[in-house]
Amino acid sequence: MQGMPPKTSAPNQAPENLTQILSDIVDAPVECDGFARLAHSRLTSAGIDHRVMRGVLVSCDNPNRGISPHFWLELDSGLVIDYRARMWLGPHQEVPHGVFTPDAFSHWRYEGEEVSIGETPEWVLEILMINPRDYLDDQDSAHARKS
Repeated sequence: MQGMPPKTSAPNQAPENLTQILSDIVDAPVECDGFARLAHSRLTSAGIDHRVMRGVLVSCDNPNRGISPHFWLELDSGLVIDYRARMWLGPHQEVPHGVFTPDAFSHWRYEGEEVSIGETPEWVLEILMINPRDYLDDQDSAHARKS
């Protein structure tokens, strides 16, 4: 539009910085809804505007291949954040993963609506980050030390 300044992204919305902000939650033992909650909390704390989305992710090549329901995040810049599609669709390079523009995975279509998930208490976020294997390993180590 004439007279409107060009839309620019804030410096903290660069993909490299997003990757850093999300780096310690990428491997959290949660599914897409839990990851959306964790990422929402991180992005909110970092002051990054975003939307939590709920809907479907469908292959354009095979409409029978997809996930429903599915949660992901979108930024005003057009970037998508989805670290859980491969959990259900397999660890294939063509399946969306990470922080990306939709055209990076043009054979997939996200359809959904914004949802409000509210603020999650810090103690709940900490629980979501616990890997049960780590807890069991710690218990086994403690038991071995007592023996």
